[in-house]
Amino acid sequence: MDHQAFAELLGNYGEFFGAIAVVATLGYLALQVRQNTRSSYVTRSAAVTHRLGEIQEAIVCDSDLSALMAKCRDAEPADLTPTEEERVRGIADMYIKVFAPVNTAYRNAEMTEAYFEVFRSEFQRIVETYPALKSRMLPTLQHFDMKLSPLFGPAFD
Repeated sequence: MDHQAFAELLGNYGEFFGAIAVVATLGYLALQVRQNTRSSYVTRSAAVTHRLGEIQEAIVCDSDLSALMAKCRDAEPADLTPTEEERVRGIADMYIKVFAPVNTAYRNAEMTEAYFEVFRSEFQRIVETYPALKSRMLPTLQHFDMKLSPLFGPAFD
């Protein structure tokens, strides 16, 4: 075998092994992206769950706040003081700040349907349990041009 044929043979082997290395690298990167995406779902889920837990803990541990939330079971509680009204609006805003990013993440395909459904049903439970929160959420949602309908359908707007 002459030098030119030998050089071509080495070149062919180099291309072959280079192609295998490219395919292996692409496979490795695909696995890393998949793992990172799953990790992102879990991290986001944990953050939302933690924040919801903090809100619930505040309600449970503060008897005044618990009494206020009991009043929120009526759609329009008549006997709210201005301070209580402000607290109810603040609680409604806290829930919006938890669930709006969930909705955005789902629409941007950054959250699976299964994760979204868990949080959507929890938000719906909160809004149905405390209807006074819903009426206080609507002005904030309108201000940011957001709607509850992506979560619950057009009947909620």
